[in-house]
Amino acid sequence: MFLLGVESGGFQMSLLEIAGDFGLSGIENGTLVAAQYSAIIMMPFLFGIVAERVGKIRILHIFCLVFSAGCTVVIFTHSYLVLVFGIFIIGSGYSVCESLVSAVLTEQYQDRAGRYLNLVQGAFSLGAVIGPHMIAWAKVMGAGWNILFLICGAGFFAVWIGMFFVKEKNDKGEDAKRKDSKDAAYIRRKQHETETRFPAIFFLLVVSFFLYGGMEVGVSYYIDSYMQLELKGASLSAWAVSLFWLSMVPARLASGALYRYRKLLLPVCFILSAPVFLGIAFTENPQIGLILFAFLGLLLGTLWPNLMGMATEDNRERAALAAGIMSTGCGLGAVLFPLLFGSLTESVGLRKGFLLLAVCSVIGGILCIRYESLKRRRNQ
Repeated sequence: MFLLGVESGGFQMSLLEIAGDFGLSGIENGTLVAAQYSAIIMMPFLFGIVAERVGKIRILHIFCLVFSAGCTVVIFTHSYLVLVFGIFIIGSGYSVCESLVSAVLTEQYQDRAGRYLNLVQGAFSLGAVIGPHMIAWAKVMGAGWNILFLICGAGFFAVWIGMFFVKEKNDKGEDAKRKDSKDAAYIRRKQHETETRFPAIFFLLVVSFFLYGGMEVGVSYYIDSYMQLELKGASLSAWAVSLFWLSMVPARLASGALYRYRKLLLPVCFILSAPVFLGIAFTENPQIGLILFAFLGLLLGTLWPNLMGMATEDNRERAALAAGIMSTGCGLGAVLFPLLFGSLTESVGLRKGFLLLAVCSVIGGILCIRYESLKRRRNQ
């Protein structure tokens, strides 16, 4: 998760440099971001189903190598189309690894999963802080943006080797002892574990995650552009990206300790994000923008692990599939919003995008409140 954060934060800071090297327009640059996140639409759902049958650790292992392979393609390409393809491969590895980590932690730690989800997401955020400064350092040292993918590709190859020594907790012992059993309760439980249908209220969480995906990508991948193009604060842009992700680290550690209060934490953090988005949209001062992006990181930092934790814990028997569907929803938002922001850059400017994100944050809070209300009624 730390390496995924390094790639995510570094990629955000590389966009303008990549656009310069390949001669990309704003829309083409948005398409490049969308290429990574479009893989999230289908891969986590598809391999969530596969992972339930062949093992979560096994699929996680394979997609560590997929991520590394995508980095290799990006490092050596001189073609925009091949670059898009390589970013898509990276997105495939990224999305499956991220969603299956959540499913594995839910399976391994059960009632304590929320705490560990927040911990690994804190590691992701820390990596996203380091990534932008890695790119800034590379520029000073005369290295290109592709040093990011060299480091992440090598890192994931090392993780792939290390995962040969990781074993998955499973129920094969119980299955072996009872495979011929006619125990009705046992049979019902095993059928429930392979059931792919979810209660209707589950999709309120999916839509909330869709909005979150758009909000996070709409912010993180365009902080650099916003600081430079709208606020004329190029010297502060790397710090804005870093502070956005750095503030997520204490937010996620704190929300792990407060995980039991997630029913309140989620809607509050969603809704409080709206005035921050409005402040970003209307400020002209880069220093104020820097502070607002940092505060926004505190609020958004609580959302991913608590939404994912709620989805996997409330559907523990199908945790990998639930995580996959949630990641697909998040990925769809992360695909649509870069395309929208790329278009806004060339037409009316990025400020209008932050007004849209303010509306999304209010809707996300309302959906979380509605989910808890319907779940309580359903359990009664």
